[in-house]
Amino acid sequence: MATKPTRSLFRLARCCGNCLAAALVLAAIPRARAQYIDLWEAQQETERSRWLPQLKYINTDIELEKDSFSSSLGGRQPLERLYVLPSFGLQWDGYVYHPYLLTYSALFEPGYLIRLEGPPNAIVRSDELMLNGKFSANLLSIKPYATTLTYDHNYGEVKYDIFNTEIVDSQSYGMTTGYRDGPVPVTLSFQQTHEDSTGFNQTASMDQTLLDLHARNERGQNTVTDVSYESGMFNRDLNAGGVEYPSDTSYQRASIFDKEQFDQSSLRSTFLLYDVDTAGSSSVNVNATENYYLNITPKLLNYDNYAFSYYSGDGARAVQHFATMGIQHTLFESLVSGVEARGSVLNSQTDGNTLDLDTLGPTGTLDYTKKLGDWGRLIIDNSGSYTWNKQDATGSTSLVPNESHSVPLNGLIRLSQPRDLSIVSITDANGVPLIAGSDYSLITTTDPWQIQILFTGTSHLQTGRVILVTYTIETNPSGTYRTFASQSQITLRFWKERADVFAHYDYTQNHTDSPDFILDNVREVQVGADLNWLNANLHADYTDHRSDFYSYYGWNLLENYSFVVDADSTISIDLAQQFLTYPPTTLSSYEQNQHLSFYSFMVRHEWRPNPHVSVNGELGYLVQRGFGFNEDLLAARAYLNWQMGRAEVHLGYEHDTQSLVGERMLRDYAFIRLRRNF
Repeated sequence: MATKPTRSLFRLARCCGNCLAAALVLAAIPRARAQYIDLWEAQQETERSRWLPQLKYINTDIELEKDSFSSSLGGRQPLERLYVLPSFGLQWDGYVYHPYLLTYSALFEPGYLIRLEGPPNAIVRSDELMLNGKFSANLLSIKPYATTLTYDHNYGEVKYDIFNTEIVDSQSYGMTTGYRDGPVPVTLSFQQTHEDSTGFNQTASMDQTLLDLHARNERGQNTVTDVSYESGMFNRDLNAGGVEYPSDTSYQRASIFDKEQFDQSSLRSTFLLYDVDTAGSSSVNVNATENYYLNITPKLLNYDNYAFSYYSGDGARAVQHFATMGIQHTLFESLVSGVEARGSVLNSQTDGNTLDLDTLGPTGTLDYTKKLGDWGRLIIDNSGSYTWNKQDATGSTSLVPNESHSVPLNGLIRLSQPRDLSIVSITDANGVPLIAGSDYSLITTTDPWQIQILFTGTSHLQTGRVILVTYTIETNPSGTYRTFASQSQITLRFWKERADVFAHYDYTQNHTDSPDFILDNVREVQVGADLNWLNANLHADYTDHRSDFYSYYGWNLLENYSFVVDADSTISIDLAQQFLTYPPTTLSSYEQNQHLSFYSFMVRHEWRPNPHVSVNGELGYLVQRGFGFNEDLLAARAYLNWQMGRAEVHLGYEHDTQSLVGERMLRDYAFIRLRRNF
């Protein structure tokens, strides 16, 4: 029978036991007899229907998959999988004694899974009784202390993107309660989740526990105080290519936000505490801000801001104070100018090395908008700053804590500081560590180092996600230096805001009396254009970035099309290209130009010949070359959805190919899903 029956049978027994206990409790509830026989019969019929389940649907899922993994070092590893899962859905909706006391809704989907999988010469069969479904109960729903209980179990396929699909078996249960009335409504929620996932050449098991407390006090006139506390534990055991990657993380996050509104001013305060423990390592982050805004006149605004940050972890500590005082003036709607004074104090300690950095300087801004007529509008933005910096350093290393980066389209991230010595940690925004070789690759042949995000990794990072990098660098010596920086951009919008052309210039220059300082002097010029017309969105820009740390120049292109072929058919196309050249710098180990090319293509087609039939197709291709990291991804998918009265038929075929640094993965997947609704 089943190869892994213990967990599934235990889960099934537990669910069946809970259902039996609930049935016994419900059966014990007395039923009142009505005065007249016809009303009594009607009530009896209602009572019976409340406890009896309704058959909602019958399902049959059939999936066939053939995978292949080949490596220049380990040969070829084929894998085949077939599973058949017949199931049916039973639904309960009702209440206990009275709807105001307890209402419930349950959908259970018992099924019997037959699975055959393994290498072609060693197919193993497993049989498993599944119990998918979800349950929710609302206790005292009209009371301010109403409570909701939930349970959910699901087994199926999860698509993280067109190239990244896994079979996931997950179950979770939780509770939400609190007190909704009064000046300070409070909500308390708890959730426990267990998940087993199977992807190509990797399996993972995850447990997550979350406890969240939230309170909010709204006092009118845009005045509010919001307090939240969250505690979580995250455990993941990953097996990728036969290698185990265990990960245990626990964290606590507390935040406070307060906004006070006065006659001509406002005060905003924030506080955030984030304490993370993972794999024998721990860190504490504290951030606090105070922002005060005063409308001196309708056209003159004063703002005073203060920020505090604290980091401690793995023998390192960093404390920073930052303050600004500024005035913003609106001469008329098209001209806004401002000036501010700012300063900061930083103290950092890493393994006995210390760094004290004091900065002070002014900043000025000037923004101008001019309507040139019905045909166009001109926008000019300028800013400039001068900063005096003084630092005292002992030792040779310093820590850069939690440097934040957003994952770009090509997945290539360059760190901000050069002379890198070591990576302390790389996590997602919630502090869950990323796995080297699975979630990212580290490129140390450039200065600063670079991180290549692997989108098909276990953490399923995608474009736009935030990662936090903590790393150590070689410290500049003690001394003083001055920094002048300016940014200017001019934009011309025309054709009723459908198109624009722009030019951007960024300049940073440092001056120091010590030749041992390594500082980044930057000159960047960017020109580009945008077009948004009908269902087309086009963007193109050319960037020439020259700096002491790293330089590059090249094109970045984006094209999006969406159009109706006929009354029944639509097509959308997404294209992205990037072609960059990195010339050698004094900090880089390269002695010749390095080229990075990235190309992404995605086309989707949908055909609906009638309201009951739809055909969908997807084709995607991605290529990246450069820095010794070559990647190719190809995906082709086709789906047929057909509804005949209460019957549904879903057919699909998917093909995925991935080539990455000497490894090649192929996947062919087909499915048939039949459903009869009642």
